[in-house]
Amino acid sequence: MMMINWFKAPTTPRCAWLYFLMFGGAYSALSIFGALTANDKILSLIWPANPFMLGMLVRFPVLALPLGWVACLAGFAIAVPIIGCGLMTGAGLAAYNFGVVVIGYVLLSRVNRVDQRLQRLTSVFYLLFAVGAASIFAGIVGSILIGPLFHDPVAVSSFRYWFSVELLNQLAFLPIILSYPEGRKWGRRQLPQLTFNDQAPMIVLVLSAISLYRPFSGAQFPIACF
Repeated sequence: MMMINWFKAPTTPRCAWLYFLMFGGAYSALSIFGALTANDKILSLIWPANPFMLGMLVRFPVLALPLGWVACLAGFAIAVPIIGCGLMTGAGLAAYNFGVVVIGYVLLSRVNRVDQRLQRLTSVFYLLFAVGAASIFAGIVGSILIGPLFHDPVAVSSFRYWFSVELLNQLAFLPIILSYPEGRKWGRRQLPQLTFNDQAPMIVLVLSAISLYRPFSGAQFPIACF
């Protein structure tokens, strides 16, 4: 029985459809998972679907074919009624989510493969540029398009709110997917012991993003469920 490894690209065309199916299914499951963290069915604590989709598209170019995008769109369409969102809210969230991924993918796909995998010290700057641009889009679209659909639009219409939430989610999940070793290499690789000085820049960046989010309680991704 063939075992599929997410972190190894498909080598035979007949297996590719299974990867697309798993890709769309995983995106759907992560969307539902994010909605399940909702607070009173309005706010979700985390939303890993966007960084997962972006990371997989960059890691595996075969998934960036039109069928890969369609698979994730179908997965999101399946998740919408399970989440309990209305048609307008679902359409708005689809535009928001896929717009974020499109911007991040367009920018990261033009970067050298070594930098995509975060294998150089300077790679983090390319990552931050792409994530920052996607988060700015999230702040604009979230505050203008999605916020007014909520029961309390004032509380979820802030640019700063949507920008910081998307930034935090991207920084939390995307680097893991981009830098994860392929195949079985992770089992043989000895990870270096990181010192505080090594981790300090990322800690400062995360704290800065959290400070933008200060008026709200917790890192929460808004989901309106009607």
